[in-house]
Amino acid sequence: MNHISYHTVSVICPENDLESHTILKLAEELGLDVRKSHQPWGARLETEPEETFQDLKTTVIIVEIPGPEKEEQLRREGHTIIIVDHHQYDDLDRTHPLSSLEQFTEHLNIRFSDPQHSEMKYIAANDRDFLYGLLEAGADYETMCEIRRRERELTGVAPELYNEVEQAIHHKWSFGDLEVCVIPEKYQKPLAEIIRFPDKKTWLDCQRTNKHLILKKCLIISHHDCIDPTRNKITPCRVELYGPNKWREPIYDIINDKRLKAHFKMWYGGGHSRFFGALARRDTAPWDTLLTLLLEFCLTSGRPVRSWNTTFLFPFILEKDGESQQVKLQEKAIESPHTISDADSTAAALHFLPTVRKLFFSSDNQKSTHIKRIVLPHENNQQKDQLIVTHKEKKLSGTPEEAKDKFKAELDIEHLAIYSFPNNNIQILSFKVCLPAIEKEINFDSLEQPLQLFEQLCKNNNLRKTLPLTAVSHLLKVNNLLRILYMTFVAQESEGKNPDTVELKTEGRKITSKLSMTATGNTLKNDLVPPISTVIETLVGRLVKTENKQIVPLLDDRLFLISHFGLWGNKPEKKAGQEYYEALYSLGLYVDTEGNNEPVGYLYDPDVVKTSIQNNTDRRWYGPSGNLYGYTNYSNIYMGFGRFFADEIAPTIHNHYVFMALLTLYHRVSLINYLHRLSLASEELMPKVNHFVTANKIQKLRTEFIRFDSIFFHREISAALQGEELYEKCRKAMKVEQLFEKVRQKLQQLDEFLQAQRASLINRYGFGLAIIALILTFLATLQATPKKLLFIHFSQIKSMIISHLPPELLTCLKASFFTNISVISAHWIPYIIHGVFILIPTTIILRLLYKKFLS
Repeated sequence: MNHISYHTVSVICPENDLESHTILKLAEELGLDVRKSHQPWGARLETEPEETFQDLKTTVIIVEIPGPEKEEQLRREGHTIIIVDHHQYDDLDRTHPLSSLEQFTEHLNIRFSDPQHSEMKYIAANDRDFLYGLLEAGADYETMCEIRRRERELTGVAPELYNEVEQAIHHKWSFGDLEVCVIPEKYQKPLAEIIRFPDKKTWLDCQRTNKHLILKKCLIISHHDCIDPTRNKITPCRVELYGPNKWREPIYDIINDKRLKAHFKMWYGGGHSRFFGALARRDTAPWDTLLTLLLEFCLTSGRPVRSWNTTFLFPFILEKDGESQQVKLQEKAIESPHTISDADSTAAALHFLPTVRKLFFSSDNQKSTHIKRIVLPHENNQQKDQLIVTHKEKKLSGTPEEAKDKFKAELDIEHLAIYSFPNNNIQILSFKVCLPAIEKEINFDSLEQPLQLFEQLCKNNNLRKTLPLTAVSHLLKVNNLLRILYMTFVAQESEGKNPDTVELKTEGRKITSKLSMTATGNTLKNDLVPPISTVIETLVGRLVKTENKQIVPLLDDRLFLISHFGLWGNKPEKKAGQEYYEALYSLGLYVDTEGNNEPVGYLYDPDVVKTSIQNNTDRRWYGPSGNLYGYTNYSNIYMGFGRFFADEIAPTIHNHYVFMALLTLYHRVSLINYLHRLSLASEELMPKVNHFVTANKIQKLRTEFIRFDSIFFHREISAALQGEELYEKCRKAMKVEQLFEKVRQKLQQLDEFLQAQRASLINRYGFGLAIIALILTFLATLQATPKKLLFIHFSQIKSMIISHLPPELLTCLKASFFTNISVISAHWIPYIIHGVFILIPTTIILRLLYKKFLS
C-alpha cells in the first residue's frame, strides 16, 4: 500500500465499537472512499445492501465483515481485496496477532508514534487484548477508564443499563474461580465488563510491580427479558465466556464442532484473554450440550462433587524412656474387629484372600485377629465429632495486605479407630472426614445437566449456600491443610500452608488449637506445631492412654490420606477437556491446591507430572465414567464422574481400598522402623562394647522380622484381577519391596559380621583352651589306680560332656581330650572322685570360658 494513492481505496467497515469507529474516522480524514456498514456485531458481507458495492475503487479494504464468496466475486470484477480482521468465526479463521486498527494503519503506512495518532495505540490495544493490552501499552487508570467508557458508548448499550445491572444480577454464583451468571439479555454487555473490571489499586499495583493482571473468568447465560428463572425453565438465547489465553485451543475445538455449527452461530477472539460467544440458530438448539463442552475446561477445580470423603492415617508408636510401649485402652474404648456379619464389611472381607481376611475381620464365633482395632462403642443419638478448619490464605510474600478471604470448612469425623499391630507395637490412627452438606442437602440425581443445576440455583437458596462447599478446589484445600503434622521449614507459616485454627468438637467439648511456636504435651518436639498436631494428640488420647508417654510419628511431616472425588457431570468428551481433567486429578493425587502452568493448570512441569501419573495410575475403568485411581507414598486418590462412580464405586473405596492402604502403609512404616533399629544396633558394634548384648538385640529383631514377613507381609491380597493391580501399584508407590530388600540385606550383613567376629575370637582363644584341657586331662589320669586300669573309649564319656560343650570347642579338643583315655580305676570310689572333682568341673570351666570369650 506504500505506493497506492488514497483516492484509489474504498473501505467497507461497520461502526459497532471504538476500533471500527476510529478506522472510519481515520479513513474519512485521509480522504478514502468510505462505505459504512450498519450491521451490528457479527456482520456478514453477503448481507450488505447492494449499494455498498456500487462504484467501488480499485482497492477494497474490508474490515471485520467476512464473506468469502462475495470477496471472490469482487476479485473477479477486478478489485484488489485486502482483508482486515483478527477474529475466529464458526466457519472461518481470520485470527491475526495485530488488531484491525493496527493492520489498517500498517497498510496505510501510518505510525502510532506520530503525535496526532498517539491515542490510537490505546484503542488498538484495547480491541486486541482488552484490559491486558491497555496495561501493556502503558495506559494509566484514568486513560483506561476513558477508553472503556467510549467503547461502551459505541456498542449501543444505554448508559443507564450499567447502573441497573447490579440490581439485575439476582443469579450469580462462584464455582471456584469461575463466575456463572444468568441474566436478561439486555444486561449481557454491561455485565461482561462490570464483573471483570479491576479497581484502581489493582491496576496501579500491576503497573508498579509488572505483575500479570488477573481478571475474573465468567460464563454469562442470557435469556429473554420476559423470563423469570425462579419460576420458569431457563431457555438461553445467548452464551458468552470470558477467560485466560490458555482456553484458546479448547474454544477452537468447539468452534469447529460440526454438531454445534448446525445449531449455533459462534465466534471467539482475544490475546492474553479469550472470549467466546454463541447465538442459537433455531429454538431447538442443544444448549446443555454446548454448556457441557464449555464446562469441561472452564469449570475445572470449581466443579461440584456428588460424593467425597477423605480417610487420614497416622502411624505412630508410644515411647517411654526411649522404648516402644504397648497401648492401654481408655475406659470407654473397646477392642472391636470388623465382623464378616457386618453388612458394610461383608463385601470387603470377601474381596481379600483368607490369609489377609483374618488380619482385619473375624467371624461371629471368633473375635480375635492379628490386628487389634480400638474404637469407641457406638451409642444411640451420639453426635459425631466435628472439625472446623479456618485459614486466611496468603500469597507467597505473606504480607497481610495480600491476604485473601478466609477459608472455612466444617467437617464430620467418622470411623475413628486405632489399628494396633502387636508384632512391633506400631499403631495407626484412622479417621474419616466428610461434608454433611453433600449427603443431606443436595440431590444431585435431579441435577444431571448444566441447565438443571442453574435452574435449581435460581430457585433454591439453600443450594446456593451449600454448593460452593462442594467445589473440588474447596476439598483440595481441606486435604492440603489437614495433612501437615509438623513444619519442616519456617516459610510454611508465612506462605499460609497451615490452617490458622482447627476446632475439634468432641464429647460436648470444644478444643481450639492454633499455630504454636513450641510443642506441648505428647506431640513430636518441633519449633512450629500446626493445629492438626493437637487434634491428632486429642484423638489418640480418646482411645488409648498416653500419660507419661510420647507420641512419636513414624513417617514424615504429613498424614497419609485416602480420598475420593465423585465429580458432578460427565467425563470430558473433547481432548482438551480430558487434559484439564488430568491436571485436576494431578492436584488431588499430589495433594495440591492450585496449578498455574500452561496450558491447563498443572502445578509442576506438565511433562514430569504426566510421566509420573502414567506410572502411578490405574485406568482400567476410565472409559465409562473417567475413573482414575492413583497412588503415591503419601496418598491414594480415586476420581470419577457421574452417578455410577458416586453410588457404586465410592462406597467400595472405604470398604476395600482403605484396608489395602492401611496394610501397605503398615508394611512401609514397619520396614522403615526396622532399618532405623538396625542402624542403632550397628552403632553398638564398636570396640569395647558387650557384643553378646548387641547380638541378642539383633537376634530379637531377626525373630520379629521373620514373624512380620510370615504373618503381615503379603504380596497378594485378593483373587480379583483389579484388586491385585491396585495393590501392586500401591506397594510400588510406597516402595515396600525395595525397603524389604534393604532390611533383609542389612540383617544378612550383620549376621556375617557377627559370625566373622565369633570365628576371630575362637582362633584367638581356642589354642589356650586346648592347653587347659590337656592339663586337666593329665590331672585326671593321676586319679586312676595304676594296678588296675579300666580303658574307657571316647564314646562312653562323650555323652556326659557333649551337651555342655559348644561345637566350636569339640574341634579344638578332639585330638587331646576325647581320644582313648586310660583314666579311671577299676574301683568305684576313684571313679566317683574322678567324675565329681575332675570331669564335671572341667566341663563347667570350659563352658564359662566359652561364654566369656567366644559367644
